[in-house]
Amino acid sequence: MALSFRPGTLSVDDLVERLGSSDCTDALVGIGEEDSVSMQFSRSSEDRMSAVLSALNDVKSALVASEIKDIVQIAVSS
Repeated sequence: MALSFRPGTLSVDDLVERLGSSDCTDALVGIGEEDSVSMQFSRSSEDRMSAVLSALNDVKSALVASEIKDIVQIAVSS
């Protein structure tokens, strides 16, 4: 699963530290475009939807809603 979003006021270093402090240790974080952060998760779960919701909840727990401008894309592969 990959999640891309545009961070608000949070620096990239702070973002990575917060994600590491939450349950997002299975996320590969990439900063390819200016003002855009992508995360690719390798997450096991009962089904795809549970994995997606689990990752989103972990990201939401690491970040304040105002720090996320918008979610650009969520792609799920088997």
